[in-house]
Amino acid sequence: MPIKWDKINWEATKEIMDLAVLLFRKGEYLGALVIEMLILEGTLSLVVGNLLTKKHVVDEEASEYWEKYPNFYTLINYYYLLTQEKPTYEKLKDINNRRNKIIHKLFFEFTSLSNLQKEAQSICEDIIVDLNKNLQEKYFPKKKYKCENCGRLISHRGKCLPCNVIAKYKREGKEVPQYWLNFYKNSTNQF
Repeated sequence: MPIKWDKINWEATKEIMDLAVLLFRKGEYLGALVIEMLILEGTLSLVVGNLLTKKHVVDEEASEYWEKYPNFYTLINYYYLLTQEKPTYEKLKDINNRRNKIIHKLFFEFTSLSNLQKEAQSICEDIIVDLNKNLQEKYFPKKKYKCENCGRLISHRGKCLPCNVIAKYKREGKEVPQYWLNFYKNSTNQF
């Protein structure tokens, strides 16, 4: 099943991203490529999981398919089926094919490390500069607005989800579940 947003260890993810940048700057492009592909796959998994939820795909159906075909290629196809974005789909396929060629050369047609490093550098640049950044900006926009009620940073005008849910319970004269009160208390101004 694609990665769920709430299951990510953001501190570890930041450290891994920093390591990829460090390796890239040192000229260790194969190492950077491995990490960047993991980050790209994680980002794409988040996007696909988010899109599946928005399209109301039943979790059991998605899980069953995911368990049969758990790989980057499957994510690429899921992404295209859900978005119909041909340019991004083509870039993802191209990067996947180029990565596979490097792996094939590494184990079956190895001639020199410098050739592989150049190819890995090219892929890393495409991933870092283009795909990861664009996917993250498009599907996980930066928080630009403040909630009208609590001041928490959000990506839209109005109120944040906890404030809206709490207001709805109060309007209906119902007791607000402790979950939402805790969520509100723990998440205010932390994004």
